Amino acid sequence: MELLELEYFIRVSELNSIHKVATENNITSSAISTHISNLERELGMLLFNRKGKSVQLNTNGEIVYQHAIRMVDLMNDAQNEIFDENDKLNYEISVFTLTIPKVMPHIIKSFKQKYPEIKLKVAQYQKKKDIADMRCDVMLYSSNDMAATEYSKTIYEEPIVLIVSKDHPFAKEKCIAAERLKEEQFIYPSEISDFGQLTFKIMERLGINPQIAVVSDYPSFVMELVASNIGISFQPGLTYKYYNNPDIVPVEVENIKPVRYITIGWNNMRYYSKAVNIFIDYTIEYMKTLEHSQLFERCIGEEK
Repeated sequence: MELLELEYFIRVSELNSIHKVATENNITSSAISTHISNLERELGMLLFNRKGKSVQLNTNGEIVYQHAIRMVDLMNDAQNEIFDENDKLNYEISVFTLTIPKVMPHIIKSFKQKYPEIKLKVAQYQKKKDIADMRCDVMLYSSNDMAATEYSKTIYEEPIVLIVSKDHPFAKEKCIAAERLKEEQFIYPSEISDFGQLTFKIMERLGINPQIAVVSDYPSFVMELVASNIGISFQPGLTYKYYNNPDIVPVEVENIKPVRYITIGWNNMRYYSKAVNIFIDYTIEYMKTLEHSQLFERCIGEEK
């Protein structure tokens, strides 16, 4: 049983497609099929239900999948530990992010410039899952509360701001009453996203059942809609800051100063490598360099 066979098996299980895995690895579908067939022959059992080009794990495959993940992760951890023992950092760590989409590319770019030998496998998701289930080394995510575990650390307190078009009547006011939001059209995040859940709680605190004009989780699209005066939106402060759109104005809402906490967590079920430690420390220091504008200072108050 080869490690490569297990790695291909895992990806086919996750994508339900031999063709997609072949494309992902720049090899032929027949090569992937051969690896899967070799694994099935060695185990003496079929692992997939096949229907046309689609494949799906059967009961046998589901059992093998759980063990295959642990076997591959253990071998990768062993390899990383050997590299650490020999003072070599030229291996890959996986970083998943569920927050700060505009800041993350800057972190990655500057990190790679300083540590070119460390390879980063980066993926972005909309909804937080357990870090162990995601099979990553490091995860950045947002939450309503500060981190309270030995395997995570809150690295930034980010205000949530109400943004409107410069042509909107609210743009001429520094602060508005929550009651006035009831008649407004909102650009709203999806219910399945973490920020959607946070926005729902903000609306609940304000006692507002929002009128929704458009649903979107893509910041650039939201910004364009707001700038075009299609609707207004609650958005993370860093998102507003980094887009820096002159057609958008932040407005404060009376009696509420919402924030979210940006947290970095690491997988306590995996080997904690030197590269992971370097990336975590680097990210923490990078977030410290982000200056709060006057807007942020005004929005962060005693009430959370």
